[in-house]
This record gives sequence, structure tokens and C-alpha cells, in this order.
Amino acid sequence: MLGRKRDEMDAIVANPTEPVAVSDAAISVIAADLSVRGDLIAKGEVRVHGRVEGNIACDTLLVAKGAEVIGDVVAKSARLCGSSTGKVAAETVFVTKTAKVVGDIHHASVSIEHGAQVEGRLVRLSRDSSAAKDVVVPLAGARAANDGGSGAG
Repeated sequence: MLGRKRDEMDAIVANPTEPVAVSDAAISVIAADLSVRGDLIAKGEVRVHGRVEGNIACDTLLVAKGAEVIGDVVAKSARLCGSSTGKVAAETVFVTKTAKVVGDIHHASVSIEHGAQVEGRLVRLSRDSSAAKDVVVPLAGARAANDGGSGAG
């Protein structure tokens, strides 16, 4: 499942503040002073310390304290410490006390710390469904809409 073993994912959720070792995959970092507009698609881990306006699809996502994501997220595992506005679809979701989430969270497993701000529905993924299935449709649909809907010509 996207190249990550169940034991590794459980370790990430159990120790959300510990550094994450990623094998055979790159770590992409959006620095605190960086603002990105557009979809991000990565096979490895994405760490957002700045601002992203666009959808994110990756294996593991970290939205750091003070960071902001405006768009849908699809990941194997998502750790939210900053602000996220949009749908989050991940097998494992960890929302820390410093997070503010506005949007539905689609999950197989979710953990929300006391003090976290969550405005939206919690929707459990069924066995037939997975967050990975959602990667293609929202991101491809958004890209097609953006490419064809400019009206310029």
C-alpha cells in the first residue's frame, strides 16, 4: 500500500512528534517562507511548513504547526499540526492539539488530541474503499477543470 509497511504507519501514529524515517522514497519539504499554488503529487513524504493552495496526494503528509493547506488531501497517513481547509482522505489521520481542520476527514483510523479544532464530518473508510482510490479522481478532475476552464483564447 504505497510502499509503506503497516508497522511503520503504526509507529508514525504512535509517535507523531518523532522524526519519520522514509525508506525508498523522497521527502519533499515546503519551507516556512514558501507559498505554493498548485497540486502536489509525491510518492514519498510531503512536509508542509509554509502554505499550499492546491490538492496534495502523497504517501505521508505532515502539516506542521503554523503551516496552512487549502485544498483536498489524499495520503496513506496524514499528521495535521497546522491548518487544513478541504477534504482529508487518509487511512491514518492524526490531528494534534495545535491543528485547525475545516473539512471532512475520511479515515480508517483517526486520532484527535484534546484542543484540536475540527469542523467537518468524520467518515470511516470501508474495507472496499481506500484513500488511494480518491487520489486519481479529485486531482485529475481539478487539473482537467483548471486546464480547460480558463476561457482564454
